[in-house]
Amino acid sequence: FWSQFPALMELSVQSAICRPAPGERLCVNRPYVVRGYALSGGGRAVDRVEVSLDGGSTWALADVYTMHTRPGSESDSKSSDHSGVANARDWTAPHWAWVLWAFRIASVPAQCTIASRAWDAGGNTQPDAAVWNYRGVMNNAVFRVNPPTFAGDSRL
Repeated sequence: FWSQFPALMELSVQSAICRPAPGERLCVNRPYVVRGYALSGGGRAVDRVEVSLDGGSTWALADVYTMHTRPGSESDSKSSDHSGVANARDWTAPHWAWVLWAFRIASVPAQCTIASRAWDAGGNTQPDAAVWNYRGVMNNAVFRVNPPTFAGDSRL
C-alpha cells in the first residue's frame, strides 16, 4: 500500500517560535524580543524570516543569525544584532543547518497573536494553513502563539 506514495526526500521551509515559551506572560507596553529558529531542505538557505503581531495580517522582517554571518559589514541591512552593526550573510556557504532569528517588539500590545514564517532561497514559504497529505507529514504552516499578557506597573 505505502509503495504507491513516493518517499519524501526534502524538508519544507519552516520556522518556529521558541520565545515566548509556553505559559510565558508578556508585559503590555514593554519591549520584548521574540526568538525562534528556521530551516529549509534541499540545501537552500533560509532567505528571511518574517514576524506578525496580528496573526498574519501584516509582517515585518526579523533579524536572522547563521553560522556564516560575518559581523561588522554594512553590506546587508537585513540582518543586525540590535547593536546597530549590520551583519553580512555569506551566501557561498553550505546551508544545511538551522538559523536562529530574533524580532524586537518595541511595545507589547494588550492582545496579540505572534506568527512567524520563513522564506528560502528558492522563493518557498510557509502556507497560512496546513496542507493535508495522506501520510500527515511535512506540515509547515505559519507558526502562531497567543501569549497571555498582563498590565505591568508603569513605574518600573
